[in-house]
Amino acid sequence: MRRILHIVGNMAPDGMSNFIMNIYRRMDRSRLQFDFIVMGEKHPNYHEEIAELGGKVYRIPRMAKRPVTHFLEIKRIVREGGYDLVFRHTDTCTVAAELVAARLGGAKRVIPHAHSTRALHPVWNALMRPLLNLAATERFACGKAAGDWLFGGAPYRIVHNGIDLTRFAFDKEKREAVRKEYVHLKDSLLFGHIGNFFTAKNHGFLLEVFSEIKKKQSNAVLLLIGDGELRDEIGEKIRKLSLSDSVKLLGERNDVDRLIQGLDCLIFPSFYEGLPIALIEAQAAGLPVVYSDVISDEVRLTQQMLPLPLSTPAGEWAGRAIELAENGIGKRNDPMQEKENTALLKKAGYDQETLVDFYMELA
Repeated sequence: MRRILHIVGNMAPDGMSNFIMNIYRRMDRSRLQFDFIVMGEKHPNYHEEIAELGGKVYRIPRMAKRPVTHFLEIKRIVREGGYDLVFRHTDTCTVAAELVAARLGGAKRVIPHAHSTRALHPVWNALMRPLLNLAATERFACGKAAGDWLFGGAPYRIVHNGIDLTRFAFDKEKREAVRKEYVHLKDSLLFGHIGNFFTAKNHGFLLEVFSEIKKKQSNAVLLLIGDGELRDEIGEKIRKLSLSDSVKLLGERNDVDRLIQGLDCLIFPSFYEGLPIALIEAQAAGLPVVYSDVISDEVRLTQQMLPLPLSTPAGEWAGRAIELAENGIGKRNDPMQEKENTALLKKAGYDQETLVDFYMELA
C-alpha cells in the first residue's frame, strides 16, 4: 500500500475537502491511502470518517501563529511517514515554505493544487510565487483561471473537481421530500446557495437579490447551505431586511445532493472563485444557476447557466433568477435533457470515476 499526504487548512464540509473525500471514499484503499495535515479545529469535520477509512490526521499549529514549529512539523511528518508524494491544496503562494519543508523531509514529488483565483494577501502572494514554483515538482489546478492565477505562467495540469454524476442526477421523489420540508405552498419558488460564509461568496448581495425576489414572489424561500466566520453578520442582515421567515440557515451539510433536488434556482454572486464544485453539482442535477461573470466561463457546460455582472442591479438579478426558476423544472423532468447534461459533464472531465482512476495511477 502507498500513502499520499495532503496538506489542507481543515478537513470539514467545504468545496476543497469534499473534492478530496469524494476521491478517497471511492478509491481502492488496499492499494492507496490518504493521510492529512490540518491546521485548524473546525466542526463538523471528516476526521472520524478518515480514521474509519484507514487514514491519519496530523494536527499542527498554523503558520501565522508558530511558523518555525509549523515548518519543522511538516518536515518531521513527511520524514517519519516516509511520504514520497505530498499535495498542498491552496489558493495562495504563501504556502511555498510548506513545500520546501516537505522536500526537506524527503518527499520526491511535491504538488501544489490551485483551488481559487485570488488570495487575501496579493502582495505576499506575488512575492512567494517564485519560491512556490521552484519548490514544486509538478503543479495542478482545478481550472485554467485558478492555474494562471496561482502559478503565474509556470506550466500546470488541470485536474477537475469530479463528482458522482449519478448521485446528483435529478430525482423527483427527493425533490418533493425537500420541498415538503422547507416550503409551505406547492407553487413556492425555492432558491439556494451553497458555500461557507466568507467574503468571497458575497452573501450580502445575495440577500439583496433575494429581498428583490420577495417583492415579486412573496412565497419564495432561500436556503443557505454552509457556515463560517461571517454567519453572525449575515444573520443580522437577514433580520434587517425582514427576511427571517424566508431564509433558512442550514449550516454545513453532508446531504447537498438531496437538498439540491428541491431547489428551483441556485444564486451564486461570488467576488471570485477557482472553479466551484457546487456549480458542477447543480448542472448534474439540471438545476438552473445565475452566477457572477467573474467566475471563469470554464464552469458553463450546460444550457441552464446564466452569468451576470456584479454591477447589474439586484432587481435584475432577481428577475432573471425567477425566470430561470419558473422555466427550469420542465427541463429537469426531461430524460433527454438529463442524458445530454451528463454526457457534457463526462466529456469535460467532471466524472468522479475518471478522477479516481487518475489518483489510483499515482499509486
